[in-house]
Amino acid sequence: MADFTLPDELMFNRGPIADAEAYAQERRCASWLCLTGDEFAAMEGGMSFAQVQAATPHTAQVVSDPPRTLDLALARRHVVALDALPRPTLVTCRKGPRSSAVAYMYAGLRGGAAPADVIAAGERDGAPFAAFDEYKAWVVEAIEALAQDPPALPWTVNYADGSANAYRLEATAGGVRFVYEPVTPERSSTGMYSGGDPIDTQLALDDPRLAAIWRHVAAVEADPSLHVAERHKGDGAFLVDSDGVTRRFMVVRRAILELDDLLEDLRRIP
Repeated sequence: MADFTLPDELMFNRGPIADAEAYAQERRCASWLCLTGDEFAAMEGGMSFAQVQAATPHTAQVVSDPPRTLDLALARRHVVALDALPRPTLVTCRKGPRSSAVAYMYAGLRGGAAPADVIAAGERDGAPFAAFDEYKAWVVEAIEALAQDPPALPWTVNYADGSANAYRLEATAGGVRFVYEPVTPERSSTGMYSGGDPIDTQLALDDPRLAAIWRHVAAVEADPSLHVAERHKGDGAFLVDSDGVTRRFMVVRRAILELDDLLEDLRRIP
């Protein structure tokens, strides 16, 4: 995607913001992701998140300004916030380098762009982050790492393990609903097997275990050598819905051992 460009629906600041309400009106944003925190609000000429909230009806705050270092944990929080906000969206930091880095990182990630093309676009556009090697490195690292994370919302994974216990992960802007429906002795072929206690709980969108689970599901889906046309005892069955596309596939038992361990960890939620 050598012709990558930042979508018009994602905006960022290129300097200090004197008046939050006036700036929101000028940029005509429907939502605002604020990257500054209390330290900046207390400075002369600073801006508080309360001012941001008063300026536009849809807001989110992921505090990412100095002395904090941009890392993958923050990148995941940026992605979660931007997935949930309506467009057009304004991203702001103190003067523009970090907000522009977040905007280009997110757009490149969700657009499936090569990191090098995103950096080239930032340099071509004169985006503030492009003047800092550390921010360019973060954009590249985040796109490469987060490309294996769950896709844009909404998405759903239904999975039946080798014993027919059923799992469901349903991700929306409000979080991820995790449902486990175990086989009971009454339903088991032996009349004795139990998959344990049922679970119906809510997980945070940025729970790192979800990224690990999604990477495994994506990997087994992408490897046809693991797929089976007919399901046998011990095999796993999937129904996955993401990016508006629904897929059904079944895989051999050896392909799901790691996934079963990851889901077992989820079941240990208090």
